[in-house]
Amino acid sequence: IIDAPGWSFAIVEGDMVRARLPWFWALYHGVMRDFASTSTGQPLFASNRLSSATTLNILRGGGATNDWHRDANIVTGVFYAAIPEGAGTLSFRDGDDRTATLTPRPGLFTCFPGAVEHRVDPLPEGGERLAIAMVYHASPTDQPPAFGRDVYTL
Repeated sequence: IIDAPGWSFAIVEGDMVRARLPWFWALYHGVMRDFASTSTGQPLFASNRLSSATTLNILRGGGATNDWHRDANIVTGVFYAAIPEGAGTLSFRDGDDRTATLTPRPGLFTCFPGAVEHRVDPLPEGGERLAIAMVYHASPTDQPPAFGRDVYTL
């Protein structure tokens, strides 16, 4: 959990998503992975790390954001569960500082190369954004190692 003046960012890790939302876990391994694979033109594999395979990301409050970053996986998927109307924009930036944006809505699923720099634009006052991020890899072996309770196989 990150607490900043007036806002917070919390993550519910993959083990809890799998335990509490088994229907979503099935989508992550099935229809959403198939869509992401078809969209990117390559086979994709679920993460071997239970904690980060899928995470429920919760942003709350005015100014809440997830700053510019890149993901270490080949494809990132995001399912939007709740979004303030017209807010929670997902922005992308290339090496020439050009940007593109996606305005999410509840029920939308999107995917993009993890290497693309992206962020969540700051929320308006009183806003709350619930999004489930998904990690996909190019193979079962091109992934960071998992240890102990974090290891899982299908």
